Amino acid sequence: MRVTSLPSARIAPDDWLERQCRQLHDVGCALTGTLEQVNQRCEAARAGQLGRRQPVTLEQLREVEGNCQSLRRLQRTIQEALYDTEQEIRELRERDLTPADLIVEAEYLIVRYRFLRRRNRVLVGLHDELPRAALQALHCLHRLRRLREGDREATLFYPPGCEFALAALEQLRDEGEAPP
Repeated sequence: MRVTSLPSARIAPDDWLERQCRQLHDVGCALTGTLEQVNQRCEAARAGQLGRRQPVTLEQLREVEGNCQSLRRLQRTIQEALYDTEQEIRELRERDLTPADLIVEAEYLIVRYRFLRRRNRVLVGLHDELPRAALQALHCLHRLRRLREGDREATLFYPPGCEFALAALEQLRDEGEAPP
């Protein structure tokens, strides 16, 4: 007897991971917006339009600090979820089933395995990109602090790109709609 693909074995949406991707993108957008404001203020300071005012406001510094903390927290969350997902995949693979159990649980096991494999692929991608984004954000934060303390560095601030979060979200949606 040959087993064919199960038409009803559709992978469920991964709402938790979608929220993480959206949150990561939102943090990246907020960081970009704040750093663009700082760049504008630095240009105004070089043109002599700020007078004695600081090119970096305390509010902007706090926003960037909060964004850096959010990126680190997301990085930790993604790393823990990746570990948990890999453990669950391993447990599914090593599960000892009788032929009767296999008949009863086959569809559930297939759907669960596909869900976990998709989650794992997306988490690996996020796990690869997040450290670079967090490090770039931290670099910007250190430079902002130096600028706030009086160092008049003439370079612009380049925010970390967090577009990979949108790519991960798109991958989640595409793979969720694809037939098994």
